[in-house]
Amino acid sequence: MMDKKTADVRRLLIDFARLSTLQKNQFLETLNLFMYASPQRRRKIMMQWESGKTGLDIN
Repeated sequence: MMDKKTADVRRLLIDFARLSTLQKNQFLETLNLFMYASPQRRRKIMMQWESGKTGLDIN
């Protein structure tokens, strides 16, 4: 039996595979910006995502 985090990652990968090429590129660009952001910036980005805001405010 799979734990919840493993199941969540699996679902994310399945959903990613179903994206169009443009959507995959947008997702990967967003992920890249997040990965290289400072810890403070990451917290701000996560708060934006949790609030349901679309896109990524890179300022």
